[in-house]
This record gives sequence, C-alpha cells and structure tokens, in this order.
Amino acid sequence: MLKRVSFLALIACVAFTSAAFAGGHYQLGSAWVTGEFGSYVIVDDAGNRVLCAAAVDGGDPKHAWINQDFGNDYTIRCDVNMLTWADAQDLSRAGIAGRIQPDGTAADGDHDRGVTLLFHDNLGNVQVLNDLRGWGPNTAFSWKTRTWYTFEMTFSGNSVSAKITNKSNPTDMVELPSWSFPDPQNRQNGFVGVTASTKAGLVAYYDNFEVVKDGQVVFSDDFEGTPAAPSAVGTSPFWIAGEAGYYVVSGGKLFAIASNAADPKHLWYAGELVGGGSISADVTMLSWDDPTHDHSRAGIAMHIKPNGSAPDGAHDRGINLLLHQELNQVQFLNDLRAWGPAQTLEWAVGTTYKFSMSSNGTTVSGSIGDFTLPDWVFPDPQNRANGYAGVTASTRAGQIASYDNVVIKNAAGQIVYEDDFETFYEPTSSEASNWSLFR
Repeated sequence: MLKRVSFLALIACVAFTSAAFAGGHYQLGSAWVTGEFGSYVIVDDAGNRVLCAAAVDGGDPKHAWINQDFGNDYTIRCDVNMLTWADAQDLSRAGIAGRIQPDGTAADGDHDRGVTLLFHDNLGNVQVLNDLRGWGPNTAFSWKTRTWYTFEMTFSGNSVSAKITNKSNPTDMVELPSWSFPDPQNRQNGFVGVTASTKAGLVAYYDNFEVVKDGQVVFSDDFEGTPAAPSAVGTSPFWIAGEAGYYVVSGGKLFAIASNAADPKHLWYAGELVGGGSISADVTMLSWDDPTHDHSRAGIAMHIKPNGSAPDGAHDRGINLLLHQELNQVQFLNDLRAWGPAQTLEWAVGTTYKFSMSSNGTTVSGSIGDFTLPDWVFPDPQNRANGYAGVTASTRAGQIASYDNVVIKNAAGQIVYEDDFETFYEPTSSEASNWSLFR
C-alpha cells in the first residue's frame, strides 16, 4: 500500500481499492468482457490499433470474449501475432476461442473456459484445446514469433475444424482435422473471444476479429474505434508515465509491458530529486526475447528528464541500470547518449533481483543482488542534472518486467516515497469516461 502521505489532497480525488478486490481492469470496447486472469488492453502498434493480451500471471484459462451468445454453429476469424515465447513449455499458448462459458462447472472450478485454437508448446505445433478437459490431436506447423497469422475456427454441432494462415505468405498455412471435442454437454452455446497465454510473461496481439454465421459477418472489431489505453493503469497519482509503454498494477505488483518498440520507456515518481538520491526496487524479468538483441532491456532509472533536449527529441530520458541484451549482461545507460561498460552477471528470467541505484549528481553507483557495478561518471551531465527516479520498461516489444517494493530517497538519504503496489487506484473521473471496466 502507499506508505508516504505527503500529498493527501492529491490522493483524495482518486478512488482506490484493495488489490485483492480490484482484479484486472482493462480497456476494451463495450462489447467485450474479460475473465479473472491476464491483462487486456488496446494499444497502438505502428499506427494500427490492436488488442494486446499480456500474461501478467500464471492463471488458466485466460479469455476475453464478446458479450453476446451466437449459438452453437459459427466461424471465428482473427489475426494473431505472438510477440514473445518460451519454447517447449506446455503453458506457452495463445489463440482464439469459442463456446466460452464464463462460470465453470464443478469440474472446472469457478473460472471461464471454452474450446480454443492455439499456438502451443513449441514453434512447430498448433492444437485445439477443450479447456480443462482434453487436447485435440497435435498438428505440426512451423510458425514464427512477431508474425501475423489469421486464425479460423468453425464449430458445427459437437465438432470443430480450424485453419491457420500466414498473412504475408498465404501458401504457408495448415488445416487442422475436425475434432469431436469431449464433454460437449458443457460446451453448448457460450461466447467467442481470444485466449492469452497461461505462461506468465508472454504477450500476444490480436486484430480484425470476426464472427461469421450462416455466411454473414455478424460481429467484427478491428479495435480502431476504441481509444488506446492511458500509459499507466492502477498506479497511484504520484507516478507519471511517459508516452511509450504500458504499466499496470495487478496482484500487488507493477508490471511494465512493452506494448511497442518505442525508446526510452519510463514511469517515474512525481517528486524531482535535486543533487542526487537513490532508488531501489525488486525487479523480475518475466520474458526475454532474442538474447542478443540490443533492445532487450529493463530496470530502474534516475535523472529522468520528461522533456528531451534537442538531441533527444521530445521524449523522456535518463540514466538507467538495466538487464541488457544477454542473459549474462547488466549495464548502465545514459539514454540516447552512451552505454556504460558492460558487466557480466548471470541472471535468469523469472527470478527476482534487488536493484539499487544512487547518484551524487554526476556519478551513478548500482547493484543487482550481491553484484556491485563499478561507479560510472556518465557523459553529458549538464543535460541530466537533477531529474526524477523511476522504472524502465523494455524497448523490445512484448517483454514484461515486474516491480515491487520501490523505495526512493533524496540526497540526504531520507525516504521521500515508497510503494509496494498493494493498492489499485481507479482512474480519475476524466479518465474513466473513456473506460469500460470489467471483472
């Protein structure tokens, strides 16, 4: 919960709820409803508005669905792009779904479930799943991350057939055999929608969702009519988000979701640190893609300047302590200026590390767990004087980092702010006018 109370007047204008009761809050059009797991939000992807489904938890199943029952027999079509993937893991999966039942039977527990067409387990396999009942036959298909595929699934009675086609190369496609799914009596009617990954840390994009019945398109959504989400959801009013990335509070943690490839990406505390200070936080990288990719990075930051100088352009930038590029590399970065010397540290996805960073105004010190980096006198200090402290999301789209137990101190070593993210703050009334909130 929020520990410092120096801005009570600001807090008073914001509704807040315990994270245990807030659940997920997402921005979708009014036709959509979400289940209890995952994060679903509309984002801009290179000028195209898409639905981003981020697995910020390991809950299963994960669905967002159209709040309309189309009966038993229909076809669902949707473009799907899997941004990140953990290969050869059963819980790696994402796709589309029909016959979704929002309230589970006794055998299901109390969550939603349906019949789903999925990328599953590895980069050579696709499969149909009757949630919590049984898998259809394995079907070999070599597919790639960061590639758009059109998923198509047709329900007829108690069977389902499916097809997946590479949008940029239609000859690259696979047809799945018709499957008579088990337990059909508990899969009658229901809703249609998308399925996020069960594996925490994976991100999928969706676009051009359609439902076809009796040869006619009876529902479609290209997500262009829904406002893109604000950059931060559920954070206290003391946090300010830059224009890039997406930050959401869920389950007592802050998640930084790289919903695009813009750089830099920062969320910072609203009180400027003058003459130096420090920040510490528990940081967990939930996914990592292309370990030799320079844009793979995430961590904490100081000296954040919200408005770039002429060489920077018009975006925020600062001094960062980051996991960077390799699974054995950490590094300081002066945004858009220079990298500090690379340091070797073996680190692992899914492991939480205590990040600590301090500055005297021209020199930064840092540590990750028990590993201490050499102090770095960063270049261009005149354009990094003072500034704000906060977190840095990945430049590589699709990566997710989580943060907890943030502590920010001023130059005198006094705590000016701390946050353990146990409180989910509802949007202000002006923000709420653009939102459809569902549990």
